[in-house]
Amino acid sequence: MKVSTGVAIVAAIIVCQWWSNLFSQTGYVANPISSLPATAATTPPSIQVVSTTLPNGLQQIVLVETNSRVMSVYQIPPQDGKIQLKSVRNLSSDFALEEFNAMTPLPSELRQIR
Repeated sequence: MKVSTGVAIVAAIIVCQWWSNLFSQTGYVANPISSLPATAATTPPSIQVVSTTLPNGLQQIVLVETNSRVMSVYQIPPQDGKIQLKSVRNLSSDFALEEFNAMTPLPSELRQIR
């Protein structure tokens, strides 16, 4: 029961964010659309949600806001259902890496073969 309450709270957060973005695009929020980056002003919010139960019993929810490329990780213990924010990360730098490989052949070495 407490875990489902946690999921409901996270879902409510997502809906609230979507709702506030909807109104910010129609001018009802104090932040005018002109202050937003062009992609945020023209692209509707897109949130991907993955929920899983970990082997230790914790429910883990990962939210990825695909427009801003930000990932958030939450965990919810089944005993009390309290949502704990574990990590937030902007993924833009990750996607900008040309190579990240611990073993040879490195991607740059493979490109030289061509």
